[in-house]
Parts: sequence; structure tokens; C-alpha cells
Amino acid sequence: MLASAVIMVASCGKRLTNINWNFTNTTSLDVKEIEFEYFQAKAKLNFKDHEYDVKAKATLRIKMDSLIWLNFTAVGISGGRCLINKDSLTLINMLKKEYYVFSYEKMSEKFNYPITYDVLQSVILGNMTKKLKSEDKIERNEEFYKVLQPNDPFLLESRVNAKTMKLESVNITQQNTKNNATIQYSNFNLVNDHAFAFKALVNLLYESNLGKFITNVDIEYTKAEISDKELKFPFNIPNKYERK
Repeated sequence: MLASAVIMVASCGKRLTNINWNFTNTTSLDVKEIEFEYFQAKAKLNFKDHEYDVKAKATLRIKMDSLIWLNFTAVGISGGRCLINKDSLTLINMLKKEYYVFSYEKMSEKFNYPITYDVLQSVILGNMTKKLKSEDKIERNEEFYKVLQPNDPFLLESRVNAKTMKLESVNITQQNTKNNATIQYSNFNLVNDHAFAFKALVNLLYESNLGKFITNVDIEYTKAEISDKELKFPFNIPNKYERK
């Protein structure tokens, strides 16, 4: 893992332009991904589906390949906390004094796509959601690489900027259905020597036995940092809270 002392993003509110990225030899595809021991960030979130339309601020912490922790606030009120590990996702609603536990199997059934810890971590960080393999089809033009990856019954189409070698978008389609997911990354800035997308937009269109649904998640980061110092992941469910 790449890790050193705690390094803050230089001028977090400032977007870098006209950067001479020059990260790699662009004659071959070498996607630049973020690796670390610990990562933390602050972000503004907007989640909208057929039931909820929620705007919140969040503090995010990640222990690479192990834990993802989020704390949500709305209008200065601590409203929720989420812990994602290799086994499940647990969400606490502090306002209603209740909590939910979601297995990856259940989430995969809901969204009709194989969801795992690795997939969620990759989406948050802007890394490839599926590792490159020799059989993947890769096309190149002056602006980007297009990577086509079959993941039966899905097809992933990723676009990687040919200059920065950073993932900029992913389109996931399910064969023989209208299920579709798109992820778009923008507003890249430097965190240490890593280019990190300070804005991510996730759109899901899927059908279930209850009907057709659309889910949108808009994430805008205001601060991000990489560290080799251990972070805390406080997560406690009071006995009086009801499991839903």
C-alpha cells in the first residue's frame, strides 16, 4: 500500500486546472488507482429514489479492503451512521432509533447486480469496479480508452482518460433487460500524488417484482486525506434501538 504521513489536500476548495499530469506512458493502459492504509473525507450527499429525497453532509473513513464508515448529519443534527465490512452493510437511523442490516446477497437482489464490499469501495474511490483481464476488449482514441468487460449477464463499459489514466465513467447494462447503472467522475484534484475525483454521480435504473425504479446518488467531496495513522470507526447500536 502507498502510505506516509497524514497529507491534506492542498487547497481543498480549489480545483486544479491545466495540470501537466504526465503520470504514465499513455501508449498502454495503466489505470491509476488509489491505494492507501487509511482514507478520510468530508462530503455533501444527495440521495434520491422512489421513497427518499435526502440531502446530508457526511464524514467518510476507510480502512483499505476492510472497513468503510460514514457518519451523516442534516442541518447540524446527527442523523445516521453506516458501517460497511466484508460481510454486510449496517445502517443506524439515530432519529428514529432503529437500524438495518443488509447482506450483499439481499442488496444484489434488490439492484439486480452483484454487489460486494470491493465494488462499493471501488465506486467511492473511483477505481475500476472490475479488475482488468487479458480477455477484456480495449479501444483507444485521442481522448480516452474504452474498456469492455463481460460479467455475465452484465456488460461493463469503462472510459479511462488517455492523458491522466483515471477512470471517468462506467456504464453497466444487463442483457435482455433495461437495467442500467452509470457512474461519472469529475472535478479531479490531487491528494498526495493521487488524482482523486471530488465529484461522483451514480444513477441506477432497475426493475424488480414491485416495478421499475430509479436511484440517484450525488457525491461532492470538500476535503480528503490519506494517512498511515490508524483511524477510529466508532459504531455502537444501543439496546433500545429496533432492528428493521
